Amino acid sequence: MITENGNEAHSSLFISPEFFYFCQDPNFFPVRIKDQTPKTPPLKKQHRSATIVKPDGDKAMLPWMLGICLVFTLIAFLPGLKAGFANLDDPGYVLDNMMIRDFANIKAMFFTHVLGNYHPLTMISLAFNYAISGLNPFSYHFVNLLLHLLNVALVFFFVYRLCNGKAWIAFITALLFGIHPMHVESVVWITERKDVLYTAFFLAGMISYTAYVRDSKLYQLLLTVLWFVLSLMSKPAAIIFPFVLFALDFYLRRKFSIKLIMEKLPMIIISAAFVWLTLGAQAEAGAMGLKEAYPLDRRFFFGNYGFVMYILKLFVPVNLSPFYPFPAVNMPLPAFYFVSPVLVLLILAAAVYSLRKTRVVVFGILFYGLNIILVLQFFVVGGAVISDRYTYVSYIGLFFIIGYGIQYMLDHKKGTGQLMLAVFAIMSVLYTGMTFARATQWQDNIVLWEAAVVHNPSSRAYEMLGLEYRRKGNIDKALESYNKAIAINKVDAISIVHRGVIYYNREQWDLAMADFNNSLSINPDNHEALVNRAAIYSRNGTYDKALVDFARAEKVKPDYDQLYFNRSLTYLIMEKFRESIIDCEKYLAYHPEDADVINSIGVCYSRLGEYQNAVSAYDRAIKIKNDPTFVANRAEAARNLMAK
Repeated sequence: MITENGNEAHSSLFISPEFFYFCQDPNFFPVRIKDQTPKTPPLKKQHRSATIVKPDGDKAMLPWMLGICLVFTLIAFLPGLKAGFANLDDPGYVLDNMMIRDFANIKAMFFTHVLGNYHPLTMISLAFNYAISGLNPFSYHFVNLLLHLLNVALVFFFVYRLCNGKAWIAFITALLFGIHPMHVESVVWITERKDVLYTAFFLAGMISYTAYVRDSKLYQLLLTVLWFVLSLMSKPAAIIFPFVLFALDFYLRRKFSIKLIMEKLPMIIISAAFVWLTLGAQAEAGAMGLKEAYPLDRRFFFGNYGFVMYILKLFVPVNLSPFYPFPAVNMPLPAFYFVSPVLVLLILAAAVYSLRKTRVVVFGILFYGLNIILVLQFFVVGGAVISDRYTYVSYIGLFFIIGYGIQYMLDHKKGTGQLMLAVFAIMSVLYTGMTFARATQWQDNIVLWEAAVVHNPSSRAYEMLGLEYRRKGNIDKALESYNKAIAINKVDAISIVHRGVIYYNREQWDLAMADFNNSLSINPDNHEALVNRAAIYSRNGTYDKALVDFARAEKVKPDYDQLYFNRSLTYLIMEKFRESIIDCEKYLAYHPEDADVINSIGVCYSRLGEYQNAVSAYDRAIKIKNDPTFVANRAEAARNLMAK
C-alpha cells in the first residue's frame, strides 16, 4: 500500500487516494487520508482501511450557506404554523389520545401501540406539547418545524463531513432536503412528528458513525448505537439504520470484514426485535389486511412503481396528495406499472456502470433504496400505494447525487457547472414557492381533501372530506362526499357507517340501520357501527340487543368515549342508575368538562335517593356551566335532602 508521499504504509489500513479519485481528479475524493510524512510514520496499532478527517474546505462560506438553507426552509414552511389538526390520524395521536395528557402515563407510552406503531419517544414529545398548550395546534407545528430545521442542519454537516469539506455538495443537499414539496407532509402534519424526530436521531447516528470511522473510538460507536435506539423509539422505520451503515462503509471504501459485521451486529439484533414489535402492532391495527386483496404479481409492480414514482416526484413534485390509492382491484393495472420494472433495471444498471469512475451514484441509490424499500408495497401495509412522507430520509441519497454532480461540473467544466448552479437556484425558488403553497393547503382540511379528490380521487379522500364537512356542519356536502366514497369502494365500511350516522341524526332510522348492518357485514369489529346500532336498538326498546352490541364494542375498543356516553343513556332509560353512573364517569375521563354528563350523574343519584351525592354532582356541573336546569335539579335534591 502506498501513501500520498510515496512511502510504503506500515498498515494496509491506509490506502491510496487513487481509490477515491472521481473522474481522474486527484483533488476530489469523498474521504481524505490522514497526512503521513516521513517525520511521523503511521503507528502500527492503527487499523483503518480509510479515514475521515475533519473537513477544512470552504469554511468561510459555511455560515452563509447553512443560513440560506435555514432561511429558505423557514419561509417555505411558515404557513404550516397556522395549520390546525388534520382529520387524518391527528385525532388518534393527539385529540383523542388520553395518554399524552398526563406524564403519569409515560410507562404506558412504552407499552402501548398507537395506530399500529410503537414509538414511545414520539408520544412523550407530544405529551410535552400537550403540557405546554393543551390542544392548541400551534405548539405542535412549531416543534415539528424546529425539528425539521435541526434536520436541515444535520444533513448539511453530515454531507459536509462525508465529502471532506466540499461545501457546495452539503449546501445543495441540505437546501433540497429543507424546501422540497414532498416533505410538507412530514413537517406540517402533526401525526408525522415521528418522521422529523426519528430523522434527527438517525442523522446524529450517521454523524457519530463517521466520527467512529475517523477515530476508531469505542465511545463513538456506542454513541451511534444510542442514537439508533432513540431513532427506533421515535419511528420503527429506523430499523434500516445498520444496513445504511454498510452503505456508508462501501462509500468510504472500508474493507468488508468480520469486524464491520460485528460493529453492527448489536444494532441488527435490535432491529430484528423492533421488526417483530412493528409487525405485531400493524397486524393488530389491521394495516396489513390488504395483502390478501393483491396477489404477488401485482405487489411486484406496486413496489417497482413506487421506486420510480418517488424519483419522478423528486424532479416534478406535482399533484401531491395526502393519499394515493391503490389501483382498483377489479381493473387492469395502468401501463406505467408495467413499465416501472424496466425503469428500475435501467436506473440500477446506470448506477453500476458509474462504478467505473465513482461510488457516489451507487451510494446515493443505496441510501435511497434502503430507506424506501420497506414501504414499497411489495408486502402491502396500509392503504396507499405511495406516500409523500416516505421520502423524508430516503431523498437525502438522491439529493447527494445531485449536489455531487453540480460540484463536479463546477470543478471540471466551470461554464456548465455555473449553468447547472443557475438552474438549481431557479428550481430552489420554485420549490420554495411550491412548498409554501402546499403547506398553505394543509391549513384547511377541506382545501386539502378537495385537492386530493381532484388529483387522486379515492374513497379515502372522499371519506376524509365528508368527515370535515360534517364537523363544520355542512351535512348535505358530507352526505354527498360519503356517497361518492361508497360509489368508488362499495366495501368502504367507514364511509358507510358515517353515512349511517347522518341518517341517524336525521331520524331516518331504517336507512341508518341498513348502513350499520352493511358496515358490520364488511367488518364485524367496527366499533362505531356497533355503538350506533346499539343506540337504535335502545331507542326501539330492545335493550338486550343494545347491551350486546355495547359489550362487543367495548371488547374491540375499550377507549371509545362514545360507547360509554350512549350506554349510560341506555342504562338511565332502563333505570339501572349505578351502571349509568359508572359509564358517565368513564366518559368523563375523556371529557372532564362535560357539564351535561355530570348533571346526568346527579339525576342518577337523585333517583337512587342519594341526595348528598346528587347535590355534589350538580355543584360540579354548575361550576362548569350555569344552566337553569342544573340549578333547578340541585334545588330539588337539596329539598329532598333536608326532608330526609
